[in-house]
Amino acid sequence: MDYVTYMYVIYLLLRAGVFYSTFSWLHWIGLILVTSVYLHDVIYITCFVQLMSIISGKFWWIYAVIPAVYKGWGLIKGFLPRGGEGVEEDEKTRKKREKMEKKASRGKFVKAKV
Repeated sequence: MDYVTYMYVIYLLLRAGVFYSTFSWLHWIGLILVTSVYLHDVIYITCFVQLMSIISGKFWWIYAVIPAVYKGWGLIKGFLPRGGEGVEEDEKTRKKREKMEKKASRGKFVKAKV
């Protein structure tokens, strides 16, 4: 057995056995949902949450806080300046850009049938 299985066994023995009065159906749902996929970051977070939820049932809120922090960081990152403005372009790209700008400034002429 791997260390994750040991963590689940220890968690269930302590949480459901010793602290059975605070063990609810939400704990079972969280346990089942997290054990379905083996992703390393989820496993580490789950191990932490399970160990800490032995102390208090409020540690299950970490599962709600992590996506909120991730979404908030994406929002904050959108307002930060980007460092790509000082990049120099090569000769070929510069000529192509100038050609396109010149072509766009000429305008389009349409021939009319008489």
